[in-house]
This record gives sequence, structure tokens and C-alpha cells, in this order.
Amino acid sequence: MEGKGLALPAAQAFIDHCIDHQMIPRWEYNIYHSVSVQLENKLGFEDPRE
Repeated sequence: MEGKGLALPAAQAFIDHCIDHQMIPRWEYNIYHSVSVQLENKLGFEDPRE
């Protein structure tokens, strides 16, 4: 089910929900999976490798 374009809107909805409910969103992913890193960057999270 790769390449459907669902990850970004789903993750953004999660972040919006957290913010709306005064929660801090936390993003964990495999730093060696390039697609996960790209999504993390699109969402505005900081790269832990830097």
C-alpha cells in the first residue's frame, strides 16, 4: 500500500488533533528509511541526525 499519498494528510491530522487537545505531538521513525525522513521534513520536525 505504498505510494498512495496518505501518510502526509494522516500525520498532519494527528498533529492537528494533538495541538487542538493541548498535547505535544511526538514523531518516531526509522532514520534509515528515506521516505520516513522525507515525511518528517515535510511535517516540520527536526532531523535528529543533525
